[in-house]
Amino acid sequence: PLRARDVAAKRELLVNHLKRGAQSQKRGPNRPSEFVQALRSTSSSVAAKLQVIETLRISLTNKAVSWLKDFGKDGGLHVILNLLRESQCYDTSTYNRMQHECIKCLKAFMNNKYGLMEILDDEDGMPLLARALVPSQPLMMADVLKILAALSLVPPIGHDKTLEALTLLGE
Repeated sequence: PLRARDVAAKRELLVNHLKRGAQSQKRGPNRPSEFVQALRSTSSSVAAKLQVIETLRISLTNKAVSWLKDFGKDGGLHVILNLLRESQCYDTSTYNRMQHECIKCLKAFMNNKYGLMEILDDEDGMPLLARALVPSQPLMMADVLKILAALSLVPPIGHDKTLEALTLLGE
């Protein structure tokens, strides 16, 4: 137990705890606006953006709905969609990973009513999702199909938007 330890050991535990806290603050963005700014940065390399988008996926999954709303209001959905569009233009392993991470971010972003309505209201969201149906990447394709299937069940326009996106893909 902690009470049985001497003061020096307790002090060392406290110092280590504070160091870990300071390191986690230095790792990268934490607020929604910081993520949007980091992903909009044109000076960042593809690998740096990939690392930020992986961190964003974790934040979108773990943070409260209010955090997601702030992210959406800061233009976060458009940033993810722009990265998805950019990654669809290249066929390298890094861009394929980025594309899949963008899909996972969209899945986490849409895990609430606010996110669902945002993606349905966006003009480019559904067609970009449909374009990610790439047979050479079966795991990503499965994630996209799960998202499109869920979106097709959202009344009143989910079914129509999904069919429209798949029709555009087929043309």
